[in-house]
Amino acid sequence: MTKLKLIALALALAPATAFATDGPGFAFTGGYGSLEGGGNPLVGVPLEMPGPLATIDSDDSDSVWSLSASWFINKHWAVELWTSQGAEHHVHIDPEFAPDIRVAEYSTAPVSLMAQYHFGGMGRFTPFVGAGWHWTNVSGVRTNVAYDEVTGLKLSSDNGFAAVAGLDYAIADGWFARGDVRWMDSSMDVTTLSNPMSRTVKSDKTYYGVSIGYRF
Repeated sequence: MTKLKLIALALALAPATAFATDGPGFAFTGGYGSLEGGGNPLVGVPLEMPGPLATIDSDDSDSVWSLSASWFINKHWAVELWTSQGAEHHVHIDPEFAPDIRVAEYSTAPVSLMAQYHFGGMGRFTPFVGAGWHWTNVSGVRTNVAYDEVTGLKLSSDNGFAAVAGLDYAIADGWFARGDVRWMDSSMDVTTLSNPMSRTVKSDKTYYGVSIGYRF
């Protein structure tokens, strides 16, 4: 155990080798994380409730795979394209003392383009921040046919400001591990057959993830 601790300490204190180049280059990552947020598109819809204690809830967190590709202009500045698989969202009625009743479900898949600044001088650790724009596609909208109030439910795709903060840890020979948090300012327009007037629902999203990458 002591030997393992010494090895781990030596690796942490050793000079970084994965980000040795100061010139232009590329980096790719593949990761896994939690995409959270999305709001409740049925807020304000007059659904028939099964009892006085029933409420409308939404499951707006899902585990997703992610990919990114970055072009490093120099040691510090990079342009990154990032995306994740679609996250599944469910809106249901919670009757309090009975199983939930699913009313609607849909999927959201974000893509973002950001400018990033990567800090230096911290050995194997490289913190970074970035800002840019995201495009989020909404698809797979399905509703419970027992509820006429949500028949013809349509949810719009969206785009808006996006930001990221993260930390890279150089492993060796160009390989690195990454942890990052991403936030996307988002909203969606909601319509149904019974209420064709569009209304806007706030649907900001946050991604918490880890990944493995390679820079060259």
